[in-house]
Amino acid sequence: MTLLTCYDNALALTGINLTIKDAKNVIVRNLKISKVKGGDCVAVQKATNVWLDHLDLSGDLSKDKDYYDGLIDITHAADWVTVSNTYFHDHVSSGIPMQASRG
Repeated sequence: MTLLTCYDNALALTGINLTIKDAKNVIVRNLKISKVKGGDCVAVQKATNVWLDHLDLSGDLSKDKDYYDGLIDITHAADWVTVSNTYFHDHVSSGIPMQASRG
C-alpha cells in the first residue's frame, strides 16, 4: 500500500501534476494542486483501490478556457477509485464527467 499524506494542506504543488499509474492500494490525502498546464492536476490510470481524499484542485480563471486541461482524470481501466471531500475550483470545467465501460 502507498500512502501520500500531508497535514493541513502543507504540500502545495503548483504547475506539477500527480499521476497514479499501474498501482494498487493507494491513498492520497490533504494535497493542494493547482495551475497544471498540459495535463490534469490528478491522473489515475490502470490503478486499483485508490482513495483521493481532502484534495484542493484548481486552475486559474484568468486564463483562456483551453489553457488548462482538467482537474482530475480517472481513465485506462482504473477501478475502485474514490474521490471524497475534494474541493474543485477556479476552473472552467470543474465537474467530473463519468463514463462507464464494460469489459
